[in-house]
Amino acid sequence: MTGSSRIGFVGVGRMGGNMARRLKDKGYVITSVQDHNTAGAESLAQELSCEAAPSPARVAELSDVVLTVVPDDAAMGEILSAARPSSLLCHA
Repeated sequence: MTGSSRIGFVGVGRMGGNMARRLKDKGYVITSVQDHNTAGAESLAQELSCEAAPSPARVAELSDVVLTVVPDDAAMGEILSAARPSSLLCHA
C-alpha cells in the first residue's frame, strides 16, 4: 500500500474509525467510509473530508484498497462483488 493508494473503510466503529483517522494523519487518501450506523459514518466522513458511502459496494468502487471491519458474510459478499480485479481487500 502506498501513500497514493485510495483507501476505503467498511465498518467504522471504534476500531475501523480509528484506523481511518490514523491513516489519514499519515497522509493516505481516504476516499470513503461506510457503516450500518449511518450517522457515525457521516460524522467520520466529514471529519476526514471523504464520502459517506451508502453501501459497501460504493466503497469498493471508489477505492484501490478496502479495509473491512464487518460482522457478516453478506457485507463481505457485496464488497467482493463490486471490487475491481486490481483491488486489495483487507479484513480485520
